[in-house]
Amino acid sequence: MRVRVDGALASLFLAAGRVYDARHYGEKNMKVALAVLLAAALALTWALVTETTENGQLHRQVTELTAKLGDKTARDNLELKEKCALQAERMFRILGFDGSYVSHYNSTLNKCLMTVDTGTVRPLRITKFLYDAYERREYASYQQTGNVQNPPEDCNLKPPGEKPMYCNSSQEYEAFIARYMD
Repeated sequence: MRVRVDGALASLFLAAGRVYDARHYGEKNMKVALAVLLAAALALTWALVTETTENGQLHRQVTELTAKLGDKTARDNLELKEKCALQAERMFRILGFDGSYVSHYNSTLNKCLMTVDTGTVRPLRITKFLYDAYERREYASYQQTGNVQNPPEDCNLKPPGEKPMYCNSSQEYEAFIARYMD
């Protein structure tokens, strides 16, 4: 389409140039030159309208495809969250814990994570874990016995790809796992 229009325009302008350049500036030659230039202007206008229409159609198609992709991503995310919840439940039973758990699919890391909270009242014992439910990998553990004002007996933070760290409070543990359970 573009090649034909550009070729036609080049021919029109060449013809107009010849008519104008012919050293005979008669009225007839001027009328022919004006007619050729008018035809060229109309051809350019038609080409611009056609391109604008095609661009509008392409823009609408891109908008529709983007919306469909967003819908598919949301559906995929929901499906992954459902699978994660089932896997976390299986993992909780396999580990044999008494207490509670919360599953969370972290779309940034593409990981199914779960927190596990167990403990007893007498004697006071609080135990918490952050696990990858599929890989069975522990990201963090926390254990507190007795007086909660004392430092925890165990508070290990194991970020993937980094050196394990020790934490000194429940607040540090909670801040660490919040990064994964967003």
